[in-house]
Amino acid sequence: MRSQHFDKRAISVGGYGTLVPFHGMTTFDPATKGDPVLIRLPVSDGWGSVGEVLDFMERAEDLIGAKTSQGQLYYSFQCSEFGFHASGIDQLETDIRNSFELADELQGTFENRYNREFRRHRPCFIILAPAEYGTLVLLLRGGKSPSDEDVSEREISYDARANLLLSDQVVSWPNLEELIDIDHGGPITQQQTELNISHIGEQEMELEEVYPLDQEVSGDADIIAARNPFSTQTPQTEAEDIEEAIKNTQHLTFRVNGGTVGFDKEERYTIKSMTVYQPEALSFWGFPVVYCSPMCNAYPID
Repeated sequence: MRSQHFDKRAISVGGYGTLVPFHGMTTFDPATKGDPVLIRLPVSDGWGSVGEVLDFMERAEDLIGAKTSQGQLYYSFQCSEFGFHASGIDQLETDIRNSFELADELQGTFENRYNREFRRHRPCFIILAPAEYGTLVLLLRGGKSPSDEDVSEREISYDARANLLLSDQVVSWPNLEELIDIDHGGPITQQQTELNISHIGEQEMELEEVYPLDQEVSGDADIIAARNPFSTQTPQTEAEDIEEAIKNTQHLTFRVNGGTVGFDKEERYTIKSMTVYQPEALSFWGFPVVYCSPMCNAYPID
């Protein structure tokens, strides 16, 4: 996999614990009164193979209406000090099958670009997808199966953790019970979690280092990538994890408000503010899950 394969992914300095941009339409409403709910979903028995992860996504699509196409499912690949943002189950499948190779390629890309060393560790994925009554959050930490073979020949597996983030508790949802595999109609275990919400930005700013992603796919035709304009600002929050995530995220993806007439026909893009969310009970191996849905304005060439 060569570095030009990153042209459909928004690459970014900043790894574990940085912002995950999510542009899918979800029924989860952060403004709902009271604390939201997390429901743990089983992915595999122990570390799961790539096939088991993909089978879980297929079952989630069939049973709880998870939307996995490009422009609906969004994810971030995070590897210690660097990563990228991308969209769609097809691209995700390619990436989870090649996560260690991706980490090698991306590390080399950044070290050549910035002429310095970047730390890398296990490749992780933070995946967000709309579901029928909330947002599916799938967290993956990559590893290689133990064997006497050469490390490069070992099979990739994932420590996988899946949750459904809902605005309120569920009373009855037969398809969810089937996905969880509850016997004899037992209760669904639900965990309330505080949702930290932070608003950042007050004045209109022009986006810098802007480039298009996959303009040929309708789901992402209105998504662009650019440098994070809020990394030097102080958010309105007491949550240190949110502040750190914003500060350490170099690049983000942005949805163009009202759509775009085409990247080559737009003169500039601006953004005024952004809202950031962090469910306190959601983390991946000590790092917080912090996501945002930044939206920008486009100004066509006269």
